[in-house]
Amino acid sequence: MLIKEIYDKVNQKKGISQTEFLTAFNEALLRLNAKYGTDKVFVKGQYAEPRDVFDSLPIYQEWVPCLIDYAMYINTGDESSLRRFEDESDYAYRTVWSTQYKGHRHYLPDWN
Repeated sequence: MLIKEIYDKVNQKKGISQTEFLTAFNEALLRLNAKYGTDKVFVKGQYAEPRDVFDSLPIYQEWVPCLIDYAMYINTGDESSLRRFEDESDYAYRTVWSTQYKGHRHYLPDWN
């Protein structure tokens, strides 16, 4: 996915420069990476810092609404955008996790 698509969505709601957007976008990626792990955020399981809005980013599609809300929070300071970012990121994690582990069985340890 191109970062430009996400930038255009944020820019439509509230005008933001590309450098401000890239700073907020990278900060959001670092937060998601720290909280959920690289393999749950990035398709190839490898973090790559975006340098331009025309770069493509190998992230799962479930994270896109989170990134938009975090950029809106950084741009406007609206606390509801931050709460939406946290709620949507939890939902995105559960969605990605369930698709990655579909069909796997998890057994409880035998304590005897």
